Amino acid sequence: MAHGRFDHDQFARVLAYYRECLRYDADRSVVLQADDEGQKYLSLRLTSEWTSSDRGELPAELAGRNARFATELRQRSSSAELMYGYPILARRGQSGKLKLVPAFLQSVEHDLDGNALTVRLIHDWPDINKEFLQSVGVVTREEEVQLCKELGITANTALPSEGLSYFVRRLAEWPGLPGGERLNPECIPQEPEIRRAGSEGMLNRHLLVITERPNFTRGLEYEMKALSGNDLRGQLSETALKYFFGVAPSSESADDPSAASDCDITEVVPLNEEQRSAVQSAFSNDLTVVTGPPGTGKSQIVTTVIANAWIRGESVLFASYNNKAVDVVEE
Repeated sequence: MAHGRFDHDQFARVLAYYRECLRYDADRSVVLQADDEGQKYLSLRLTSEWTSSDRGELPAELAGRNARFATELRQRSSSAELMYGYPILARRGQSGKLKLVPAFLQSVEHDLDGNALTVRLIHDWPDINKEFLQSVGVVTREEEVQLCKELGITANTALPSEGLSYFVRRLAEWPGLPGGERLNPECIPQEPEIRRAGSEGMLNRHLLVITERPNFTRGLEYEMKALSGNDLRGQLSETALKYFFGVAPSSESADDPSAASDCDITEVVPLNEEQRSAVQSAFSNDLTVVTGPPGTGKSQIVTTVIANAWIRGESVLFASYNNKAVDVVEE
């Protein structure tokens, strides 16, 4: 078989696309009460935007007022996700109280030992907070896609080395951005405290916020991130993924289209000519795809492939998302 070169970058781009679909379907929406500081969110004491700094890891002692944050994070450990938000839109709710809406949200990893919290930045594409989009009048999917293009958020390019700062600088030039503090990732003020912001508009501030992670994507997003990383590059190149991402066809099948017909098979169930050709292809090519509606004989093909592999002393893993399909082949 011709193994070829596994294109991990192409594979990572496909995963990034699917993760983008998951994030959109999850419809993450975060809005905070300004007076919930120390319980639902923490202000960062960094004078520059976190992703553009050299601080990949931040320690925090959750004492005093902030001890409630540790309690909240611990009680919701199975469903909570800690995210980094920047910049912030301040607006009044119907009650007149100030609400804080992060524009961008970025996942972080964290360890909590007692009241000692350590957070680590994940260099990844940011999410745009749905609540922020609605607050600035971006309500349709088409408008969101257009804004993402203007901000440079697309899975078709590499993530900018500046991280979130790159997108914030482009956001600062967007005509639809509300007024307020000038967005400057290199100089983030510490006073007045974010919870004491008196006016509405954009705040050049950043924070950590506890959000609810959607049940159906918790494990899936984590696994996709792991698969996208370079740590598994070598292992993935030894899996069947190499036949889908950047692998040339086998020399036999590429040079001789009739090679499949030269493969002798034992017919353990009756086969027609098309089924027989599919079985021969399975033993002559690196990858064979067989499609067809119910009743066209796919189970007979699978049964014959499994039986002939056993006859040759080979091992087979047979799996299906449909239990009935497994039962039919087993019978």
